[in-house]
Amino acid sequence: MGISILYDDANPVLYYGIQWAHWTDVGAAFNGTLSVCHTEIQNTTSPPSLRLNFYGSEFNLYGLLTNGVAMNYTIDSSSVRPAIFSSNVIGKNGANIWSLQGLDNAFHTLELFPSSGLFTLDYITVTPNKYSTLAGRNLILDDTDPALVYSGTWSNSTGDFGVGLPYKGTMAGTETKGSSMKFNFIGASISVYGLLNQQAGKLSVSFSVDGKTPTTFSPFDGSQPANISSWRLSQQFYHQDLVPGNHSLLITLDEVTESQRLWIDSVVFEGTSSTPLNQTTSGSGSGSGSGSGSGNIPTSPASSSSKSSNATVGGLIAAGIVLMIIFLCIRRKVQRAMSNMMRNSAPENANDYTTSPPPPPLQQQPPQIVYVMQTAPSMPSMPHSWPNASHNVPSSGVAMPTPYAQQQYQAQQSQPPPRFEATPPYRDPGPAHSAMVPPPPPRDTNAVPTRPPAQETDAGPLDAPPPYNETLYIP
Repeated sequence: MGISILYDDANPVLYYGIQWAHWTDVGAAFNGTLSVCHTEIQNTTSPPSLRLNFYGSEFNLYGLLTNGVAMNYTIDSSSVRPAIFSSNVIGKNGANIWSLQGLDNAFHTLELFPSSGLFTLDYITVTPNKYSTLAGRNLILDDTDPALVYSGTWSNSTGDFGVGLPYKGTMAGTETKGSSMKFNFIGASISVYGLLNQQAGKLSVSFSVDGKTPTTFSPFDGSQPANISSWRLSQQFYHQDLVPGNHSLLITLDEVTESQRLWIDSVVFEGTSSTPLNQTTSGSGSGSGSGSGSGNIPTSPASSSSKSSNATVGGLIAAGIVLMIIFLCIRRKVQRAMSNMMRNSAPENANDYTTSPPPPPLQQQPPQIVYVMQTAPSMPSMPHSWPNASHNVPSSGVAMPTPYAQQQYQAQQSQPPPRFEATPPYRDPGPAHSAMVPPPPPRDTNAVPTRPPAQETDAGPLDAPPPYNETLYIP
């Protein structure tokens, strides 16, 4: 039991090839539509085909099987295989004429190739799995599904009529006024399908969603001629578009006379992203089921259903709290283990390093004294001859400057010569001539040594001139 995805033959997700004809207003067909493949047409470039892509564990094909119909198929690009039909449903519309079971959870592509006869398709059902998309799909429930809760007196019967079969061959009926059926679901629309038998009498049924004003369906008002063999299958009793969410459908038999009877075949609703794969049983009332078939009419008391629902909600809340506590405990243990691991992961010696050894410790270096040489001031060029030669000039023991290099001499020649007074204020040279050399300016001991300019002209040596040698000068 459970929901199945319903694909009517007019659904655009079915990919038809050539040689197909689509019929409408067919009384014994689901939603009144049928699709027929004319295999007798042979002047085409490709064989007739039908393709469906789906997720699901079971595939069922419903339609009208006639003598001489043959079909091949392939699933997930497998080799082409012949389809085996059941001969005991020939000539009965709405019969399950072929199925595939035991499919895995993978995505499937099924292709059908009718090869002979008039192949007639009414609808297809697929049993969904955890990967199936239910949102926007039509989902069908059989009348024997436990999600449908019956109240009053109902009977479950197998229907085998000359024009066809009900969905899965079963139907639920009642002739007791006030009998009802309730269905709670999560969806965006709801439809109810049943069977009509043209018996004598009146039949009136009301449908209400979420306790709102009911809608009345009265197919027979008592004026119809009685014809016990006239059956119309897969008739839509009720349809209502809804806001997606939780809803409750209630069906009530308001009036029934003479030989009339209410027959329910299936319930179809549009799924949403919140629709579960398995609908839960809920509702109220009591009743009895009788007859033969694949199942009986499920019923349950209101108080039992309410208590079961409350117990389920309470159990879910308690389970959530327990799971949250377990999660927090595990998280705390993991964080504590990670902290200990990081604390103990520091290497104890150089061999523990896996990438590169640590840098050597910095060593204390003795302070270094940097001496910055300063350029001595330029000395004035000496005259080629001494004025007043008669002046008392010592012949030896006088320190005189060393002659400059050629490039230094040329550089100094470009400078203006120094000015000397007519009578130089020479003092007694005394024992040394070094007194004639101007003393260097006093050195500032507190100044910070600086680097000399990058392109400064050398001004000569810093040492004192050597002793005077009169042979070096030409009188």
